[in-house]
Amino acid sequence: MQIEQQIGGTAASVDRDRSGERETERLDDDLVVAGSAVDCDRIDIGQRRGVGGLAGGVGIPTLEETLMQCRDRVLLNVEIKQVSSLRQFLQLIRSRTDAVNVILTSFDRDLVSRLGQVAPDFRRGVITATDEDVVDLAKKTASDLIAPYFGHVTGDVVSRARAAGLPLFVWGCRDMIETKAALRLGIDGIVTDFPDETAREIARLADR
Repeated sequence: MQIEQQIGGTAASVDRDRSGERETERLDDDLVVAGSAVDCDRIDIGQRRGVGGLAGGVGIPTLEETLMQCRDRVLLNVEIKQVSSLRQFLQLIRSRTDAVNVILTSFDRDLVSRLGQVAPDFRRGVITATDEDVVDLAKKTASDLIAPYFGHVTGDVVSRARAAGLPLFVWGCRDMIETKAALRLGIDGIVTDFPDETAREIARLADR
């Protein structure tokens, strides 16, 4: 999160999963290791990923730590993969930040729909890897935004989403070539492994 703020990023993303005896949070799937939640806590993210600006000894933050770090600084996208108690999960988020600071997303369509019923004050988004109508999918899941795989996004898809007033975020860009192609489509957001380069490209496009 320190690097995200230093480069002027407007949003950060964290995965919510369950491992071992308790639920843990991970910055991305590349950091997942076999074993218990304690194993995840011991990973040195600075050394493991060679993240610029992060010295050794920086571990993977818990969701609670992440919420406090991001509050009123950057918008936090919490991708929910598994959760043992949705009630406790939402209580934790509400105890550490305001709904306006968080977007809740998931591949689990039933979960996204349920969030619309139990937590309507949070913005919700459905993530999809399939080539289907994004507007219809958003309606079926009561989503406030849609997050399709980049390879399925075209100018037509962006236009349909915009006409429906539906923010469209993409994921799955493998390099900056694909990232730049996604940005040229006029998307509203992007989940990326290249936040510094992406931020520079967004600034370059804004200056044109």
